[in-house]
Amino acid sequence: MMVLVYAVVGVVAALLGVLPWSSFALPTAEERRAATAIVLLAAWPLLWTFLLGPLLIGNPPSPLFPLLWFAPALCWSVTMLAHNVNTRGFVVDPPVVLIASQSLLTLLFVIWEPKNSSEILRWLFGAILLLMVVIKERRVTAHAVAVGCRASLALVACVVLATVLVNPAAVAACRMDKCDAAGRVLTSPFAGNGNILGLSVAMLLPFALLGRSAGRSFALVSSVLAVGELAGSRSAFIGVGVVVVLHAALRFARGRARSTVLAAGLLGSLALSLAPALLSYDDQAFSFRGELWNDAKALIHDRPILGGGPTTWEKFGETSIIDANYSPHNAWLDMTVSVGLLGVAIIVCAMALKVYLLSGPEREAVVVYLCGLLGASTLESLFVPYFLGIAPFVAIIPLLIGPGSRVIGGSSAPVESPAASAESSGQKGRS
Repeated sequence: MMVLVYAVVGVVAALLGVLPWSSFALPTAEERRAATAIVLLAAWPLLWTFLLGPLLIGNPPSPLFPLLWFAPALCWSVTMLAHNVNTRGFVVDPPVVLIASQSLLTLLFVIWEPKNSSEILRWLFGAILLLMVVIKERRVTAHAVAVGCRASLALVACVVLATVLVNPAAVAACRMDKCDAAGRVLTSPFAGNGNILGLSVAMLLPFALLGRSAGRSFALVSSVLAVGELAGSRSAFIGVGVVVVLHAALRFARGRARSTVLAAGLLGSLALSLAPALLSYDDQAFSFRGELWNDAKALIHDRPILGGGPTTWEKFGETSIIDANYSPHNAWLDMTVSVGLLGVAIIVCAMALKVYLLSGPEREAVVVYLCGLLGASTLESLFVPYFLGIAPFVAIIPLLIGPGSRVIGGSSAPVESPAASAESSGQKGRS
């Protein structure tokens, strides 16, 4: 009964948070394509992971199965690229070019040290998804991304409720480290548990909150908490907590105080996420994540500069006596194991450049998103912009925005759509 209550609260709160429907209106076709891309990347895979896949297919039959998850987004990415390159005056987004360069370096590892043909396929999927963000017709605003995130959040909440109603077998007794007040959580044969569900809604929240009133923001946070609790995803709540605190602080901050809030949030979340990589922990720490962290550090010691390739951790898991799971459960360790310190430096420079080239409310929105990502990345690994990770939308969302106004016209003044300007003005008025 409590599981159904969580699911209903998730849907009702999400719908209250995204209303009115007029807020989904976008002024340009490019922004509508960007919002659609987020839905296809974030909501569609979860629909198949928790609802349609278990009902229609059962266990994954082959390594080609992720194609079903991401085929719509892959086709949409190619469509976006084809449209943009045939538009007069299209713009190349420099931060994405940096990310793409790292993707090409990753391909060398995939070719030189193949595990099987699925490695090349997964690299190709990740590379195709980058096509939707590397060239832009002119500009995608943060408002368009916010619309896509709100639509995805509402759809995911509906998927959760439908799963609870039509597939009771998806609700199982929870593990000790992934248990909610109901004592039961959502599971999936494709995900093993509901962790990816909780992490996904947590990473949709930062932009979903953009420009929302206090009441609607409270509803959206409540929806994410209800779905995250049903998923049994404790690590997702770290990112949610960071985002909620920052949004609350920004509502009261004015002028330079806003920059101070963002800087404090960025430094704090960065320090938190780096702790597993820089500090020493016993193997039993944080539900035995300490053992994964220590093993990752040993792998990094062997190949510190270039890393061992995107599937290094998977190969380690196949020969290890421990349950290595999908990653070392820390983004910094996961990236360094895969692409080395050089790759991490490229990725950090790309995201720093993205923030620098943006300005005004859009820069703030991306910084808040990165703070939430860093918080969640302390105990998980979601940001994989060079390969097909468990949640590729996490890397794509911030790269969709832009290019920055400094690229377009050499001015630091942001170029916003009317809807984005109105939403930003409304947010300032409520601060």
